[in-house]
Amino acid sequence: TPTPTPAVVVVLGKQASVSTAQSGDTVVYRLEVNVTGNNAPNVVVTDTLPANMTFLGFGPVLVGSAVTALNGAATVLAWTLPSPLPQGDYQMTYQMTLNNFVAGGVTIANCASLWFPLQAGPQTRCADLTVTGQYTVKIGVYNEAGELVQEILAEQLSQPLENIALESSNAITALNGTGAAVTVYYGNTPIAVWNGNSSNGNPVSNGVYYVKVDNIDTMGVDRSATQLVTVSRTLYQTSVLIYNEAGEVVRHLYAYTSDPGPSSVSGVQISSSIIQPSNATPSPGSPSQLAIVLSNGTSLVWDGKTDSGSFVQSGQYIIEVDSQNGQGGDTVITRQVAVEDTRTRTGVGTVTARPNQLLRGAGGTWLKTDSSQSLTLGVSLYTLAGERVKTVQGASGAGQVWLDASGLASGLYLASVEEKDATGGVLSRQIVKVMILH
Repeated sequence: TPTPTPAVVVVLGKQASVSTAQSGDTVVYRLEVNVTGNNAPNVVVTDTLPANMTFLGFGPVLVGSAVTALNGAATVLAWTLPSPLPQGDYQMTYQMTLNNFVAGGVTIANCASLWFPLQAGPQTRCADLTVTGQYTVKIGVYNEAGELVQEILAEQLSQPLENIALESSNAITALNGTGAAVTVYYGNTPIAVWNGNSSNGNPVSNGVYYVKVDNIDTMGVDRSATQLVTVSRTLYQTSVLIYNEAGEVVRHLYAYTSDPGPSSVSGVQISSSIIQPSNATPSPGSPSQLAIVLSNGTSLVWDGKTDSGSFVQSGQYIIEVDSQNGQGGDTVITRQVAVEDTRTRTGVGTVTARPNQLLRGAGGTWLKTDSSQSLTLGVSLYTLAGERVKTVQGASGAGQVWLDASGLASGLYLASVEEKDATGGVLSRQIVKVMILH
């Protein structure tokens, strides 16, 4: 009886010379092929190289093998082993180095695959490498008083950036285009950009600034380097103030352009006369945002919110556009928009003044809401000229507030009353007329 031919078994293994590495470290990867049972025909091993590492070269190659670095940039390595490959253990190695600027904590997976005709599919084995972040690297821009203007980089790296340089020009001279930013380099690699803005997104004033890199190691030792930047721009500033019916400014918007010279703003267009603020995507014909476009091309957007981020109430609002060109020119243009608040509000009541006519001897009046909720009222009192003469906050949850009228001249006043819930959210803002007669 003939002896049956043993089945061939081929097993792939992979290891890295280290489990952790820093930028610049060399890592040796070892691939192991184990053949048992019989000789193995047409065995091919490929290795797809990971990002953040650079291929250095192959180690010793098994005699009779064909070794290839594919894709030109050596992104895939391939070993075509001698066929048939006798039973035994075989090793292939290659070297890579960890690139600069790899963030600490990143895990780099490097995987290889083995094919040969007598197995159903490829075998895949991986060797993971963890990047150690030994340095907290921060790059910030500081003014001449030493105050941080903006942080433009903050990373945990495995290398310090001890020497930084700026591009050929270290001056910011424009808002857009050439001269609008400076790039920070480490060697020949750009690592951060500063566009001349502060952390709130507004352009900084002209002057001298310092770009500073701090390298803080695990012991708290800080190694730093600094470069000087000069900001010299002539800017055209546009301020947009949104007023409610009581004359209160509920939102400030700002835009900046490079100075186009005096009298450049001759008109303002708004995208709609009515907006319906919403967090959801607006339906056709129901805009939730207002585009404010100046004749010089500057465009701003109002989303129907106050400076604090809450939605305004329904009503008429005045948009005042004030453009200053940096040369003494000032243009003020106003437009009007209606806000329709379509969101459901619960607990809103009607506010009334009792009494609303203060005759001689009356010291003040109660402003009350008829809501069943425990609301807190706050009132700001204005003259018809828009001058605020008094601000009063009611007791928490009382649903009323006492307005002291002593010392006020005779006349008609507008009381802007806010209803706030237990969280401090404004449920409504209502205007109540109060007449004072001495």
